[in-house]
Amino acid sequence: MILVDNKFYSSLDLNPLKTKKDLLEALKYFLKPVEEWEFSGSTGTCYSNEVVALEGFSRILWALGSGIKTGEFKNWIDKITGMIIDGCNEGDKSFWGFPIAFDQRIVEMPAIAFFLVETKDIIWDTLSPRNKTSIGNWLYSLNGKEIPNNNWEFFKVIVNTCLRLLGCKYNQGEIDHSLEKIDSMYIKSGWYLDSEKIDYYNGFAFHYYGLLYSKLAKNFDTKWSIIFQERANEFAKSYKHFFCQDGREIPFGRSLTYRFATVSFFSACIYADMELLPWGEIKAILLGNLRYWFKNPIFNGDGLLSIGYRYPNLFMSEQYNSPTSPYWAFKTFLLLNSKDDHPFWKAEEVILPKLKENIVMSNKNMIIYPSDGNNRVLLTSGQYNLGYEVNQQAAKYSKFAYSTISGFCVCNEGYMLEKIGCDNNLCLSEDGYYWRVKREILEAKTTKQYIYTKWSPWKDVIVKTFLIPHLNGHIRIHLIESNRPLVFVEGGFSINNETSKVKETITSSEITLESETGERSNIIQMIGKYNQRVLEPIPNLNVLWNRVKIPIIQGNLTKGVNIIGTFYSDTNSKISSRDLPKLDRNNNLLIYKNGNIINFMEEQC
Repeated sequence: MILVDNKFYSSLDLNPLKTKKDLLEALKYFLKPVEEWEFSGSTGTCYSNEVVALEGFSRILWALGSGIKTGEFKNWIDKITGMIIDGCNEGDKSFWGFPIAFDQRIVEMPAIAFFLVETKDIIWDTLSPRNKTSIGNWLYSLNGKEIPNNNWEFFKVIVNTCLRLLGCKYNQGEIDHSLEKIDSMYIKSGWYLDSEKIDYYNGFAFHYYGLLYSKLAKNFDTKWSIIFQERANEFAKSYKHFFCQDGREIPFGRSLTYRFATVSFFSACIYADMELLPWGEIKAILLGNLRYWFKNPIFNGDGLLSIGYRYPNLFMSEQYNSPTSPYWAFKTFLLLNSKDDHPFWKAEEVILPKLKENIVMSNKNMIIYPSDGNNRVLLTSGQYNLGYEVNQQAAKYSKFAYSTISGFCVCNEGYMLEKIGCDNNLCLSEDGYYWRVKREILEAKTTKQYIYTKWSPWKDVIVKTFLIPHLNGHIRIHLIESNRPLVFVEGGFSINNETSKVKETITSSEITLESETGERSNIIQMIGKYNQRVLEPIPNLNVLWNRVKIPIIQGNLTKGVNIIGTFYSDTNSKISSRDLPKLDRNNNLLIYKNGNIINFMEEQC
């Protein structure tokens, strides 16, 4: 620790993260506590402790391969080499075991295969023929194994391609089959469906591996190399909008514990020499994101990366998260593979301009609207996957809005408002104690003006929801057709309450929460006058802040048709009811905006 102005800082805190040398120093900081690590931990996951150890070992290789190529980390070479030899040796007590169907070992194999290609002249070329054979056989054993119909298909592509480059037996048939499966998951505009969902796996899985393959296979598979480069180029155009001007991403979806893996896509661009955005913009997003993460409490007490997001948190973890899982973030250190004179390192950082209009991704049922320079808000629908129930799936994919500065809350229990994580959610109940929220949907549609969703929390209850960006916030309209009386609660954006200094302003139809650092969460009722109050959930539900407050409206719904219309924002700008369009009900629900009439209910009702 370093003492500056009577405060202690780590070398990571003081690292400006501007040069390649700075990134190497950061990697050394991360690896220091790993040197004596047994690659295991005390929390459980859905696979064995032996596989957890393999996971922890393999994931640091995403960084160490590039690090060793720079001439640094020579002290790791013998240790890593020995562990690979023993782990792939069927007769050794440290043998990792051969993979079976749907095995986590398959997930970890590409890191080892790619590491051996990256460091071929340093490690692979020094191995005995016997060791090369055992390593090759172990990596080859993933072929023929059944895997999920998602990004896992790339594991077979990368491993077999690396085997080919290492001069080992490989399976071209598996490569071709997996490439066909990957192609079937592609929708358009650079995006893939991953188990029917669209999330950050597009960046740190599909396009990361696609760009790796485009460079690894450029001399023998020109067709797919070009395809993956073209798709990555399309992807970059919209993906950049998921990041604020300071590089932070919008938190949503699964595997958030991988943290700065979200910018590994840009590291893959550098590796593949693909200037998909100006190098200055890529540099600002990538390094800005790392600066944000490196200044937050993402470590356990032993210095290892924790399960969690901005702080250690098991509430938001998935069933496949082990204590070693967070090191998937090391994929971002691939940028160290670049030469010292690469144009990325020479470029000056160029901050992304503020959004001036909505980013509409209709085929993905997403709209990103401009809030503040360092805030992005994502409206989304239709992401819930019935095929694979990931922990906290409704919270991670089915809320109405996700925000960079507000984060989102997960659910601790299905009862009690303080436990259900009601931010940016419409929660319905028969007794005011047990609650249901939007999960799977019946219909979804996105236009330039709004996202429409039809969902059914009970068989005899239909909810039709419209999310309409407006100013630096959005309007939510719910048309609820119910054959039973219900109680409802609808929450706005969470606001940081870690210091317990949130100013609350409540009027007859508005709630405004304001933190001491200027963040705001605002609700303005537009149709109906329901009860309003401020809810303080139990600690550690929000992925960004360990304590938050949420402005909510609540009331009773009768049998028949009920309408709720409310404006929500988390912008620093002050917005009042005078800034909003008039909402009225005249058979159908009408929005009057600048003299125009938009009838959102014409087709749906």
